[in-house]
Amino acid sequence: AILVLDNLETCWEPLDSRNHVEEILSLLTDIPHLALLITMCGAERPSKVRWTRPFISPLEPLSNDAAMQTFADIADYLDNDKRTIREILRLTDNLPLAINLVANLAAFEGHETVLLRWREEKTTLFSEGQDKRSNLDFSIQLSLSSPRMVDSLGAHRLLSLLSLLPDGILETELLQCNLQIPDMGRSKTTLIRTSLAYIDHGKRLRVLVPIREYIQKYSPP
Repeated sequence: AILVLDNLETCWEPLDSRNHVEEILSLLTDIPHLALLITMCGAERPSKVRWTRPFISPLEPLSNDAAMQTFADIADYLDNDKRTIREILRLTDNLPLAINLVANLAAFEGHETVLLRWREEKTTLFSEGQDKRSNLDFSIQLSLSSPRMVDSLGAHRLLSLLSLLPDGILETELLQCNLQIPDMGRSKTTLIRTSLAYIDHGKRLRVLVPIREYIQKYSPP
């Protein structure tokens, strides 16, 4: 049998319930012939469980081809629409949730209309739903209000700075800047653990376009 626990970060994130949640997970893994599968936002995994190795890496943005295919599975398009669609997808940074939301909009509003609305509305365009699966702003806000972010003023300041850097920044450059950000190392780790930032293949600390746009609008430096 397989037991799937989705969005586990909701109950695991708060420090006052984390130990209890991990104890329950440990008990579940002791049940014979039961496989436990969890999904959660962030780069950390609960302790007290012997997770299958090698560990599964956090999900990355989709490849360009996969992003185009995902869009096409939701919204029809003609060959002469591809240029506009690629521009739309660049604005999502191939984030699956953003692609899903923008493709559903394009399916009945048209590609050009969606692109024009993005230039005016930014992430608000993807935020008409009532939960984090249908509202991008809500999803980002949940991450920003997580206990780890609330406890780290430096992480908020660093995220605001990164929102101004489309290409991100190397860790060595970050340390050389002598920024007035308390506990820089911990702040960077907090952003990565909450998936608000990530290290790309070039070893640069970066923030996805939708998150950058949100921070610039609601929490600029």
